[in-house]
Amino acid sequence: VDLYGSRETGGIARNGVVYDAVRIHIIPEEAAEDAVSPETWEEGAPTKRARGEICVATPRLSSGYYNDKTATENAFISVGGVQYYRTGDMGEYWVDEGVRHLCVLDRKAGVFKMQSGEWVSPATVEGVLEQHPAVRQALVTGSSSETALTAFVVLRPGFAAHPLARELRTWCAHHRVKRTTIPQRYAFDTEPWTPDNGLLTAT
Repeated sequence: VDLYGSRETGGIARNGVVYDAVRIHIIPEEAAEDAVSPETWEEGAPTKRARGEICVATPRLSSGYYNDKTATENAFISVGGVQYYRTGDMGEYWVDEGVRHLCVLDRKAGVFKMQSGEWVSPATVEGVLEQHPAVRQALVTGSSSETALTAFVVLRPGFAAHPLARELRTWCAHHRVKRTTIPQRYAFDTEPWTPDNGLLTAT
């Protein structure tokens, strides 16, 4: 069972389906004035989706943080007289045959939008790449000025880089990575990233 919620809101969704009493408001990262409240959509439009920061209103919604006005103002917004909590999660929300679906992509700081407008969660793609037997570590990068993602890959011993790029694209496709978010450019190395060699920051 995949449950989604927070201490500020209580439960929000179960297995990607939003609870009946929960209201969702989506704020696109690039323009708050383009925010969308999908619960106002008419039924019968399953292909219409909203992507951006997930904001939530629930019966158990907190009124704010005790004795911390700044944190409260940053975390809560009012839309149409309804108070919503800004989760800080980027996600996708849509309605299909009357069922409200919510897919959490990543934390707001961990996603970016490609030139095509596609939201990308690098951690998701990296996780798929690192499941491949040849891949020890992976880092996926991109930006709003680029049309394709780049993957930096550390190989495991015994694997060669030359035939691997095409295989990794196929691997991603077989693991249900969206075609538009499959890395098209690859750079390979054999030295692992570690804090000791300065290629990885200790956290």
